[in-house]
Amino acid sequence: MSKPEVVKVQKRSTKGYPVYLVTLPKKFIKELEIEKGDILFVEITEYKGKKAIVYYKP
Repeated sequence: MSKPEVVKVQKRSTKGYPVYLVTLPKKFIKELEIEKGDILFVEITEYKGKKAIVYYKP
């Protein structure tokens, strides 16, 4: 069983509002065929008994 990928959450302020950024590993971008400007849907769900954020292409 492979280890899960680890990413960090970054916080920046834009015009006084907090913006949180998550950088995806390059292999995820390639596998999902994500390009700049693509729309991703996001949901909060449960995975292995823990809360999870799920992003997916429509």
